Amino acid sequence: MQQIEWLDEVIKRLVSFKSDILTGKVIVESAYFDTSSRVETKSSIENENIRLDIDYVEPK
Repeated sequence: MQQIEWLDEVIKRLVSFKSDILTGKVIVESAYFDTSSRVETKSSIENENIRLDIDYVEPK
């Protein structure tokens, strides 16, 4: 359950961040988003990744 709670917090923060962008509280300078393709491992477990990196400034 901790993973779901953590993910819920991440989603809440992203929604709040989106609102800050829309209202001009922050300005995105650069961003990167990537998802990996499925990779089979020796243990037959599929590993996937989502990466998000956002550089932003807060105007004075």
